[in-house]
Amino acid sequence: MKGNAKFSWDARNESTLDKRKSPVTYDALGRDKEGNLILHQNRDGNDFLSLARSNRGAQTWNFETSLTYDQVFNDDHRVNGLFFIQYHGNIPTISRLIILQLFANRNIGIAGRAAYSFRDKYFAEFNFGYNGSENFAPGKRFGFFPSGALGYMISNEDFWKSLSSVISLLKIKGSYGEIGNDKIGGDRRFAYNTERCSIREVGISDVIRQSGSEVSQPDIR
Repeated sequence: MKGNAKFSWDARNESTLDKRKSPVTYDALGRDKEGNLILHQNRDGNDFLSLARSNRGAQTWNFETSLTYDQVFNDDHRVNGLFFIQYHGNIPTISRLIILQLFANRNIGIAGRAAYSFRDKYFAEFNFGYNGSENFAPGKRFGFFPSGALGYMISNEDFWKSLSSVISLLKIKGSYGEIGNDKIGGDRRFAYNTERCSIREVGISDVIRQSGSEVSQPDIR
């Protein structure tokens, strides 16, 4: 049996300070008799300096750990298995974002696999995933996703040896499984709620924006 664990943490922060000035500009049309430039104003401007500031950032956590097992009994029976745990979290640290994006994105899940083969000819495998996402309503955030497979390695049979020079590997396999997805409606968050609003920080002032109402779908899972 083998085991391993992995952890990563990443922080990213950006800050931008934009200073601009838009002066009055002119076209030079030529010179008069005294040699002075003849100017024509082509754009209005001012002597004020504009200032805009923006900040953004995020922190990300990832954690994975697994246990694996692989053993052969009596040269005929091969048994192997896997148990896996995974956590992912992401949260913005600066508020120059849509307010719904300020909430952390978190996913957690466990997965497992159990497999058996007899003389590397006949195979059976079962997999499962139990995953959770905070993008769904309470009580409907976790789902169970099983899968199974059966296989037959024909090319490992004794009668296939005469054909191995033509076809060295031939295997028949059938499988069935279920999967899930929490990316509902593109980047939409918390689809089980009817209304939502957003707040965006523009420059050094706060501007409140209403993004409108969206029909809730509380039965999404």
